[in-house]
Amino acid sequence: MMTEEKIKKFINETSKKEDSNDWYSCVNFIYTGKPEEESKLSSETIKEIEDTKKKAKDDALISLLVDIDGFDITNRKKWVTCINNHIIKPKKKYLENLFKNKNPLKYIVFSEAPMLTWKKGGDPSSNYIFRQCKVKGSYRSAPYKVFNVPKNKAVTNIELIATFSRERVAFIDLIDLPIPISTQLRSKWNYEIKINCKPLTIVFLENSLLNFLKEIKNENIDLAPNFEFAFMMPPQTAFGIIEYIRDNGPLNVQYGGKSITIDYLKTIECNSYDTKKLFGYLKEEILPLYARIAMGGSNNPSDKLLKRALNIH
Repeated sequence: MMTEEKIKKFINETSKKEDSNDWYSCVNFIYTGKPEEESKLSSETIKEIEDTKKKAKDDALISLLVDIDGFDITNRKKWVTCINNHIIKPKKKYLENLFKNKNPLKYIVFSEAPMLTWKKGGDPSSNYIFRQCKVKGSYRSAPYKVFNVPKNKAVTNIELIATFSRERVAFIDLIDLPIPISTQLRSKWNYEIKINCKPLTIVFLENSLLNFLKEIKNENIDLAPNFEFAFMMPPQTAFGIIEYIRDNGPLNVQYGGKSITIDYLKTIECNSYDTKKLFGYLKEEILPLYARIAMGGSNNPSDKLLKRALNIH
């Protein structure tokens, strides 16, 4: 069976040398929800996927791969290289800078996962928020604007890292792996794909929170008692997480005397912005159901919504 321990090992140690069959079964589980014994990803099956994915309509995994142009499930080496160079190294720079300042962390910004681009015949690339490259759109600019950085100033990864360190912002990915995330996967990982009765998103979130607590424990840094948090991720993913907390009680992760608790009531608290004022700012933007979600109707981060979510006036 695909256990919680195995899926966490897959996330946390994916860049290390592991058995390729184990890697394939974990990838298959993420996309189909099928346990290991049902994911018959033999070499023959892998070849069959490659040969038939353009034609197949019924197989869930194959359908997802068809939707995501060029994703090559068989090329683990290129994928791992992408993770190391585009995710692990930039994140290390961010954490090193964050931990130079020993003041308590005041904010947590939850993201979904690093975006993966993988064109046919090319190498995978991830536009991670801290990577030294141009990250299009508002994933980088929205948090940068929230903390009063001068207008008309170009946003670089170095400046964003410095801003997060100064303002005590913890940036936590739901999952550190750049994997193709489609609407189909989002619709399944909240409600259908489960481990020990927990949605896959909650398993991912608990794992990322535990990893972060280990980091701050090692650096002897605290989280402020009244820290604020925001979900800067697609609402479809955030809704599932919040609704799980609503139905099952607060999500609490502890390590080494430190803890992080995400309470349902905190997700629906609003700050002093009233709806009319917010609509005045956003005009045609559609407000999310929960105040902690920093995404509007465009499905992109909004600095106004992020400010509202983090209770910054």
